[in-house]
Amino acid sequence: MAGDGNGDGITDSEQAAVTSVSFLNTPTAQSNPSGAAAVYVTLVAGAVGGKTDIANTHGATLNNVHQLDAPTNLPAEINMPMGLIAFMANVQSAGALEKFSLYVDPALLVNGYWKANAAGTWVNLASAASGGQTVMEGGKLRLDFNLVDGGEFDADGKADSVITDPGAAGFMPLSVVGYAPQLAADTHFWF
Repeated sequence: MAGDGNGDGITDSEQAAVTSVSFLNTPTAQSNPSGAAAVYVTLVAGAVGGKTDIANTHGATLNNVHQLDAPTNLPAEINMPMGLIAFMANVQSAGALEKFSLYVDPALLVNGYWKANAAGTWVNLASAASGGQTVMEGGKLRLDFNLVDGGEFDADGKADSVITDPGAAGFMPLSVVGYAPQLAADTHFWF
């Protein structure tokens, strides 16, 4: 169905918790778009398997979903083909944990939903270690991740019923345990 990015049979524009938007396939969409091709992404709040939780009639709503440039100080190992995905989600209660799903084109070659923690280490929230997952669904890559209002990855840091998020569908090489280790330049890692 046209306009149904998460394949739930309901047009996304009719759902406050689902947004499909065109982004540019460049990490510098704001500062230097240079004719980059458009790619569609779909973001779902209150997600259960990529769909909105229909049992939760007072679930999260999405606002201000937009694209930002990738940070200029990224480690060389991480690639963010669309830069950052920024949004605000109004959640049911202060301090609530909210589940999200982000659908992207698998041709972007991403392996997670990445955010920097307080120490500046990039963490894949769409990994089992973080309570998320990455799955193929309907020809799209679905990145499932959780954010807590006022938690470590809520950009405003306030438990105020609003989650503010800039994160990235990105690629970073993974270790055998599923995360990219932080190693000193002279450290060797054997598998």
